[in-house]
Amino acid sequence: QYPDMFGHGEAVHQVGGTAWSIQDPVEAECARFAGDLPERADGWQLVLQIDSDIEVGMEWGDVGRLYVCARKEDVAAGRFDRCWTVMQCY
Repeated sequence: QYPDMFGHGEAVHQVGGTAWSIQDPVEAECARFAGDLPERADGWQLVLQIDSDIEVGMEWGDVGRLYVCARKEDVAAGRFDRCWTVMQCY
């Protein structure tokens, strides 16, 4: 479940957990870009989410978010060099 702060218009930065996708699920996007079959999207997980935060000078597209995801086995093995980053915006 998402924290209340999301509904109050605050930036949502996070490490791990469930991505707050603006458009399609980011895990599915990363799987597709990495050449995995669509049914392998559940093998991906969020590593880092960086929201637009105007107060500190970060704006991704039209007030969007950056998502860094990796395959679960890569995260478990500490292979963060295999992460994929996608941006979604409104």
